[in-house]
Amino acid sequence: MTQEVMNFARFYASFNRLPCTGDKETTKQEIVMQWTGNRTGSLREMTRKEYDACCEALERLTGRMDCLLYTSDAAD
Repeated sequence: MTQEVMNFARFYASFNRLPCTGDKETTKQEIVMQWTGNRTGSLREMTRKEYDACCEALERLTGRMDCLLYTSDAAD
C-alpha cells in the first residue's frame, strides 16, 4: 500500500491539545487504531479517508473545528 498522507500537521495540531496523562505515543497509536478499525497504529499507514475522519473528530473534540470554520468564514 502506498502512503496516502504525507503531512501530519493537521493531526498533531489537534492531538497536541488533548489532555494526556500517559505516554503520548501510546495515546496516538490508540487513536489511530480506533480510526483504522485496529488495522494499524501508524499514521503513515492510514488511508486519506481514515486520516480525514480522524482529524475531523479530533478538531471537534479540541474545539479546533470551530476555530477553523470561523477563520474560513472570515476569509470570504
